[in-house]
Amino acid sequence: MFECVWLDNTANSTEENKDIQKKLRLIIKKLHMFDNVETCEKYLRNTTKESIILIVSGAFGRQIIPKIHDLPQINAFYVFCQNKKSNEEWTNKYNKLGIVCTSSSELISCISKDQSTRTGTEENPLISVISSNCDSMESRNASFLWFQLF
Repeated sequence: MFECVWLDNTANSTEENKDIQKKLRLIIKKLHMFDNVETCEKYLRNTTKESIILIVSGAFGRQIIPKIHDLPQINAFYVFCQNKKSNEEWTNKYNKLGIVCTSSSELISCISKDQSTRTGTEENPLISVISSNCDSMESRNASFLWFQLF
């Protein structure tokens, strides 16, 4: 089960951010908002049964990501900020980074795409184990049908 945690001191204060919240809830049902790094960190450390998708501002991200990045419940984090270049510099060493972006549409698009991949993997773990291409399956099906008919 996935949940989204958003850490930003303006997450609840602008109409754009309220609109983003609505869109996020269509992708990930559980959404928790925080405007304090310590409170958010405590919540993240105590949440062990969920996979967490974290959205952070650049300033809060610099404070919290080094502390929580290695927690197993943190699946990915996304930096939603004003200065993409500056935040790409400190985030490039973290492998759970989804994206650094300045646009809400880019943020929603990336989370939606990534979440489709994540939930597909979680719901169908055997599919990734089986490796066959369409051509070989069609060939096998044709052979099977041939032997059934003749």
